[in-house]
Amino acid sequence: MQNNLFEPVAASTTCPACHTQVSTNEHFCHQCTYPLKGTEQQQQSFWNYRETSYSYFETHKNQVIRAAKTLYWIAGLTFLNGLVYWIRNHDNNTIKFVLITDAVVVAMFIGLGFWSRKKPTAAIITGFCIYLLINVWAAINNPATLLQEGWIKVLIIGYLINGIKSSAEVDGIIKDHNFSG
Repeated sequence: MQNNLFEPVAASTTCPACHTQVSTNEHFCHQCTYPLKGTEQQQQSFWNYRETSYSYFETHKNQVIRAAKTLYWIAGLTFLNGLVYWIRNHDNNTIKFVLITDAVVVAMFIGLGFWSRKKPTAAIITGFCIYLLINVWAAINNPATLLQEGWIKVLIIGYLINGIKSSAEVDGIIKDHNFSG
């Protein structure tokens, strides 16, 4: 029976790029692919690529933040729409239904806005789907609603779609480069 107590333990070091513990025998960091035993030119090329990726990451992260803020904007616009509806129709029998529906929608989008801090991709996709469903339902009930504040709807949908795309990019960059979100 062989005793492992006398076998040499592989020396380890910390990767200069991601600070992961790696064996000194490794040629590349298993976490971020930094060329541990690469030439100076290869290591500089790694840093240049990483800096470019970080810039790209920051751009997409800002677009995700903008999309998350759009969820709050939808809540605010829904609240204002409900307020205007109440002022115009305060003696109407359907006012309670409309106000309750608007309150639920406002609460959902505020909740999605908070959720977007932890899970931006899921929150933005959910908000996008709910927003589309609400507008399709409104258009089925009254086709004229498609044209009402149309530029705002297009802007909101654009921000949400851009946020979904950017969120996927951010997730990929975080995975590829071990950036912190």
